[in-house]
Amino acid sequence: MNVDLLHSASATEAAEDHGGIQYPVFGPLEALKQSTLSSYGGLPIALFGPTSAFSGPVQDDLYISEIGPHIYTYDSESMSSGFNSSPNNTLSTRQLVNDTISLIAGITNRTNSFYGFGIYAPTPETATLFHDSSIYTANQNMLAFSLITNRLANETTTTGTARKVYANMRTFRSIESRVDFRSMPIAILVVLAFVAAASIAVIYPAFEKVNRVRALHYCNGVSPFALWFGYLLFDIQVIVIQSFIVWGILYAGSLTKLYYAGNYILGVFILFGIATYLGTYVLSLFVKKAAFAVAGGLHMLLFVLYLISYILNQSVGNIETRQETYSLLQYGLGLTSPAANLARALFVAMNVFDLLCGKYGDADVSNAFAYARYGSVYVNLLIQIAFLIIVLVIYEYGSADWFRRNVTHRGVPARLHYIVDSGGSPTQPLAREAEKNATVSATWQPSSQILKVSNVSKFFGRIFAAENISFNISANETLALLGGNGAGKTTMINLIRGELKPDFGEITLDDISVLKHPHAARLHMGVCPQDDAVDNLTVRQTLKFYASVKGLKNVEGNVDKVLNALNITIYEHVMVKALSGGTKRKLSVAIALLGKSVSQYLLQS
Repeated sequence: MNVDLLHSASATEAAEDHGGIQYPVFGPLEALKQSTLSSYGGLPIALFGPTSAFSGPVQDDLYISEIGPHIYTYDSESMSSGFNSSPNNTLSTRQLVNDTISLIAGITNRTNSFYGFGIYAPTPETATLFHDSSIYTANQNMLAFSLITNRLANETTTTGTARKVYANMRTFRSIESRVDFRSMPIAILVVLAFVAAASIAVIYPAFEKVNRVRALHYCNGVSPFALWFGYLLFDIQVIVIQSFIVWGILYAGSLTKLYYAGNYILGVFILFGIATYLGTYVLSLFVKKAAFAVAGGLHMLLFVLYLISYILNQSVGNIETRQETYSLLQYGLGLTSPAANLARALFVAMNVFDLLCGKYGDADVSNAFAYARYGSVYVNLLIQIAFLIIVLVIYEYGSADWFRRNVTHRGVPARLHYIVDSGGSPTQPLAREAEKNATVSATWQPSSQILKVSNVSKFFGRIFAAENISFNISANETLALLGGNGAGKTTMINLIRGELKPDFGEITLDDISVLKHPHAARLHMGVCPQDDAVDNLTVRQTLKFYASVKGLKNVEGNVDKVLNALNITIYEHVMVKALSGGTKRKLSVAIALLGKSVSQYLLQS
């Protein structure tokens, strides 16, 4: 009797000839393939136990007839190979044991992989099969099942001809996966377009940084959180509109049927934009020139590396681990850039690189938000957003001061090491001027020290801009820093306002460290810079903005006071860019003096 274990209900009357045996055609089954058991160097391919249960002519005949035709031998000495029909040679590929420990040892203690099987059947009703669970050895396993079946069928047979049952396995025909890689260029073009559009957001923050507009904001009460949140609120409008337009044209409507769960792409677009904007904000803290080129180029570089890794895996990667490698690339390299995750989402939507198929074409795609599909994209983008927010907070609120002072000050000039380590205090021109101008009348003692500068040094490369500067300012005291060009006056002011970080030393304002708590310290200062660091608003609009961010309750009243005090009321509706240089400087002074106590003092004086 011959049994096919996989069959179809729509069998045909036709027959296929396999070695003289007629098999019916069971569509849609593949053609019957002969099972092969490979024997190398005389090592056994089957282990049986106990010995008494598998000894005797009947069991020998069963093994020879069931297993013999499938044994493919290879002799390294004679360099001969082929299917072996000799009964004696067939029986030599079988090893008999008397316990399961010996059976397992015979399987596991092999220098090469074991592609056979083991059976331990003390009685026909209690048979244990040891086999490789891989689908590639399924046919070999069927031979073992045949032996177990015949063991049961011949339980009482000791002489004569054994009753034999043959078990064969045939697989269903499968459709070959043919992914159209022409969809990949479309995904790449969409990613590059989004990268270029979102990277533009770096231009304005970088412009404000270079032109000291941001420093003016900070020194006159603007919170870093308010500043960056304002940027994001403006920029996010752009990405939302852009996302809906692109998604509506390419992934919605009648085109939805072309993609896998295309509605998830809209959320990816928006999260991509937020993550990219935050990345450009962080980059604007450090880049002074060609900010857009640097932001866009860096983002595209990371995306290209991600794309190349996918292509290499598809082209030369191990086919057995290809799908696992794609997942590892997403979980690891996908964290480097928002573009990588946008690309992953588009690849999933279009099934580029067979991402929806799985290793054996049996992947469960019922849950589109599963981690192996869109889930990892959303998680990676949220991780990037959280990470970039943390970086901005650390940088802007001074928590990175310990790292900067203890790690990044390496390579400082030897002279500075000498000053700091030895406690020396060489007299510099700026220090002498500070001491001279800080001298006050002996008849008056200041009640408190508002500003304290202690042993502050700042260098650029090997050039000192300020070296071991110490001075302080008390209440009702005025201090002027005098010196020639390049003496370090502007550098010292920028150090006090927190725009620059000293390499050594400490600065406190009202006992608040400018280094460790820059935002809190800036709330106690007002700065009138030498630059025309003002935005393109009217005079009144500019003053109202700064009065609002300082938290003044009576905004209009405070604005009117400083306008009258500095005699610039007639310019209140004039655009700042149209003012003369002197009037711009008055406006900068008005910004610095905004506040209830200052305004009252101006009106009383």
